[in-house]
Amino acid sequence: MLVCSKEGVKGTDKQDVFRKTPQAETRTNCGAQMVLRYDKTKAKYVVSKFVETYNHQFIIAECIHMMPSQQRISSVQAIDVELALDLGVMACNAYELMGRQADGKESIGYLKVDLKNYLRTRRQKKLLYGKAGWLADYF
Repeated sequence: MLVCSKEGVKGTDKQDVFRKTPQAETRTNCGAQMVLRYDKTKAKYVVSKFVETYNHQFIIAECIHMMPSQQRISSVQAIDVELALDLGVMACNAYELMGRQADGKESIGYLKVDLKNYLRTRRQKKLLYGKAGWLADYF
């Protein structure tokens, strides 16, 4: 059974009552669902139930680039960022540069946080296979 990410309602609030910024409620008890079952005779999955009753708005086109499923740094973009970093451009300035090349930050396809995560992963991989990784294996 596949359901909408806004399915159900939040249970009893377990957050601290003195918290300044409580977490926003995102569930709306949406009833949209799709049930799949495996048909042995056809050797594939078949949709046995489909309910298309959404009770919330879908994401607007201007915000689609902020969805986690859409935030990916492509290999071409990664090469551009690495070239900028090799030339001495800081990561935040490289993000601004990519935004100007793509005619706006929303056209890049990733956020500044995604760029920082990519750079951190790249550094960790270099350490793993570089001199630090060799020293860790030695000791």
